[in-house]
Amino acid sequence: MMKPYVNILWITDIHFSNDYRDMITNEKNADLTTYIENFITRIRYKHNDEPVNYIFLTGDLARTGSKKDYDAFRDLFLTRVLDVFIESNQSNGRPLPLLIMIPGNHDVNWDNSNFCSNYVLAKNKRGQFLKDNPDEFETLFFDYTNFICELAKVRRYKEFFRYLKSPLVSDSYKKHFLYGHIFDEANNLLIILLNTAWFSLGVHFNDIFAQELFKNKVYAKPDDRYVAINSEYFKISERYIKKPNAVDSKNDDDYLKIGQQYLKIDSEYSQIDKEYRVIKGKHYEPIAADDTRIEQPDLIEILKEKDGLIEYANQVCGIDLIEKDTIDNYLKNYSEAITISCMHHPFNWLQWDEYYSYASSEGSVNKNAKILSDILEQSNLLLTGHEHMPFDFDAELIQENTIHIKGGCFLFDQPNEHKNLYNTWFSFISIDTERQLMTQTKEGYMSNQGWNSKKKTRSIAKANRPVSLTIERFAKIQEILKSNDLRITKSLLKRKFGDNNMLSLKRDVNNFSSIRLYEAKFSSPKNELVIVATGPEFYTNLSTPNFIRYLHDLIAKLQSPNVTVRFLIFDIFVSGAFQLYEKSSTIAERNMKLERIVKISDWKFNFWRFEYLKTALDKSAPQQTPYASDDFRRLNGVVFVNHIVPYWVIN
Repeated sequence: MMKPYVNILWITDIHFSNDYRDMITNEKNADLTTYIENFITRIRYKHNDEPVNYIFLTGDLARTGSKKDYDAFRDLFLTRVLDVFIESNQSNGRPLPLLIMIPGNHDVNWDNSNFCSNYVLAKNKRGQFLKDNPDEFETLFFDYTNFICELAKVRRYKEFFRYLKSPLVSDSYKKHFLYGHIFDEANNLLIILLNTAWFSLGVHFNDIFAQELFKNKVYAKPDDRYVAINSEYFKISERYIKKPNAVDSKNDDDYLKIGQQYLKIDSEYSQIDKEYRVIKGKHYEPIAADDTRIEQPDLIEILKEKDGLIEYANQVCGIDLIEKDTIDNYLKNYSEAITISCMHHPFNWLQWDEYYSYASSEGSVNKNAKILSDILEQSNLLLTGHEHMPFDFDAELIQENTIHIKGGCFLFDQPNEHKNLYNTWFSFISIDTERQLMTQTKEGYMSNQGWNSKKKTRSIAKANRPVSLTIERFAKIQEILKSNDLRITKSLLKRKFGDNNMLSLKRDVNNFSSIRLYEAKFSSPKNELVIVATGPEFYTNLSTPNFIRYLHDLIAKLQSPNVTVRFLIFDIFVSGAFQLYEKSSTIAERNMKLERIVKISDWKFNFWRFEYLKTALDKSAPQQTPYASDDFRRLNGVVFVNHIVPYWVIN
């Protein structure tokens, strides 16, 4: 029997480097080549056994966040992984998994920025700095974003990004792949993607910071006088009291001729004093070649600010940028959905006031901390990377029984070291969305011992999460049923009841209000009539003489000694169900409501079956006893089955 599983291949902290290109293509590092080949083999085997629906890459895809590293990552690793799924799915017709990525601190590239020193000197206002300058911060991830956008355009790999066409994917994620959310309506799955790498310094931050500090400062070389403008040197060839051919020569202004440029002193070009340190008291002061115009006290203060940019407990997830209202709406209307949150840094790496909603003496609460806390509290599962956890490290509970799994490292970030490959691991995660169970299978590479697997199943149910059926969701379900009744019926017969040998399912041409009739044919010698409820008047219309007569004739036409009449009744169409579900309750309480609805449905089903059989037997000819009639013998071989389908599996 097929189960409603969502299978995820989860890899984090890959740190792929352009240095690997020569190692792999020229086989200079046989261990690395073997490691990747073995990984490819393992995912091929796993996918053939349990088809992968999603590929999650939770940050640190490249080692330096540079284009050359992403090019190597794409050419030597990622496309090889994607090709495994393409080749497998070509033979079995399965849809390709969806590829989801978020950045990590190694995916930051300050080479693409021009605000490094301004960011450092923002002191304690960096949170506001991000809020006011999101576009500038996005430049830090330019190579990361560009690499994904270019891959999504490649015809062979477009299908891995087909979710980008869905209106249920946030525009923010479609734009830069940095943060946002994805709602998978078919699987009742909400994926929240948080970017915790905004304030990460990356690999070359110190070099870039120093260059930016000393940029545009004054230098002098022996025997000549030069000024540096935008890191280019211009010889000061002459000094003028008045600029030649100046339109306005009334004022006795001083000018410096630098190459072919004329710089006005203490007037139009007064900003030069602050930025370039060219002019001091209306005269140029030559300085030593290795000196700068940063005074020692200023430099000390700047370095103190830089020292304050520690990575641990100083990250933010830019919660102001998240479309929280949309997420709340999904959680309201699909309260039974499995929610998976992904971010690169574990929450203990975030700023204290980003995560903890600590009330002030006035009773106010940090708004951002409350938003993040609510998201994590409502999540069934939190996946993070960054800390390179050991293979045997287990998951932990946070925020009202949210399962937090800290990922292992796929490749450590020392490309030339042999130990780079040992104690690395990745995961397959399988989620039973109906029973809300999660099975994690860790695949670890343990030195000379080769690969090792470790599996564990745990509940990810949110027992105290408030759930309710909204009017909007009720209307949406009815709309789905009307437009997709054949597809839903076929899916339920296969997934819920194990009818995998069904050859065809044909909708009956006659339509009855709130009732759909189907005839199912199987490879085995059996016949089925499937009766599907599509509206709350279902039970009333079942008992009409017209329907009973029509059903009786259908059974007779099948001319089979064994016929199953299967009822598929969605719980919301049982009398009083909506009123029960409309009231907010916990999942445990909702399941108790479902049990009550099943009992009501079974009672109505048994009453209807009795009335149907009685009516059918009453048709017997007066000269025959009912038990000797053909109708009785035929009905004696009919099996009536009643199934109640919870509304939360309809998607």
